[in-house]
Amino acid sequence: MAQEKCGCTATFICAQHDPKSHLKTTRASSVPDELRRRPDDQPLPTPSDSPSMHDLVCDDMQARKTIGIQRYGRALQANNGRDGLRDHYEELLDACAYARQLIYERDGK
Repeated sequence: MAQEKCGCTATFICAQHDPKSHLKTTRASSVPDELRRRPDDQPLPTPSDSPSMHDLVCDDMQARKTIGIQRYGRALQANNGRDGLRDHYEELLDACAYARQLIYERDGK
């Protein structure tokens, strides 16, 4: 199922709406197969009763923001004296190491 914004005009999260209500479901079948599949793609995802990963990421982002405010006294802001690209790159390196750990633990190699 594809997701699109609802008709709300809020830039980010409208105070009058639950952020999870900003998305409405559309049928993926309205997208031509040649746009949905390319050679060497994994199979298309199958529907399930699991929560939206986007919603979970939004929840995680809010939790990280709260931790940042508790730890540093403010949310992450631009022009904060740090090299954001370097921070991002180093975090991605850590993420790659965690992903490789999971592959090794799953496959034993």
